[in-house]
Amino acid sequence: MKIFLQWRDAVLASLVYSPWDYKGTLQSNVDAESYLIDVAVLALKVVALNEANRRQADLKEGSYGTNYDRLLSMTRVYDLEDLFYAAMTMRFDAGVPGGSGRLCRSQA
Repeated sequence: MKIFLQWRDAVLASLVYSPWDYKGTLQSNVDAESYLIDVAVLALKVVALNEANRRQADLKEGSYGTNYDRLLSMTRVYDLEDLFYAAMTMRFDAGVPGGSGRLCRSQA
């Protein structure tokens, strides 16, 4: 089990969410989500993987911190070609949804 080092000294846990506005437009709900991802969550500096959003700019840093390179090297022992894809895990950005909904290799 991965323990994010900053959690060991944490004195506060926050839940940041935006309720779905059923009377609002789709765009207003998308804008609310974007605000949470781009402003609110980014200000917290950490995320939990089960609550992560791949659109978040610093997802790897926020999820794995300084442990990312070490964890990636361990992952590479068993998965040299990024075949074992799972959303929000090590090398989640190796795959991207294609136009037909199929998982495709990313160009990164």
